[in-house]
Amino acid sequence: MRKEDLVEPYLSRIAEDWIAFFSAAEETRNDDPGLFNPFGVVCELVRHSPLTAWDLIRFIVAEDSEQRTFDLLAAGPLEDFISVHGEEWIEWIEEAARQSHRLRSLLAGARQFQTSDAIWNRIVAARSDAEPFQSE
Repeated sequence: MRKEDLVEPYLSRIAEDWIAFFSAAEETRNDDPGLFNPFGVVCELVRHSPLTAWDLIRFIVAEDSEQRTFDLLAAGPLEDFISVHGEEWIEWIEEAARQSHRLRSLLAGARQFQTSDAIWNRIVAARSDAEPFQSE
């Protein structure tokens, strides 16, 4: 059995939790025992498991269509991912942005945060003329 076969169900579950939690009305999130806040888990993945975190970000981008969840993904995990791992991952980010308008839109919603100017300039170029995601 491949490691990816073991990880995939967990990634899809975390992605589903992200979408469900941040799509729920703010006032009901903490009152619904069926909702799990995955923010801490996602932050830990970003810090300590960049490959898994990148796969998760791309999975959410492909599955999510809610403005709020997309905005939170850009302003949180994606910004942190770029800040912490941008030097090592910029080529993958650029390639994924060439292939996905939704990822370019996600990049357009991110801010420089602690990213170096050199990497940030490449992020700006990778997102090209994309506007931040707008739900339809």
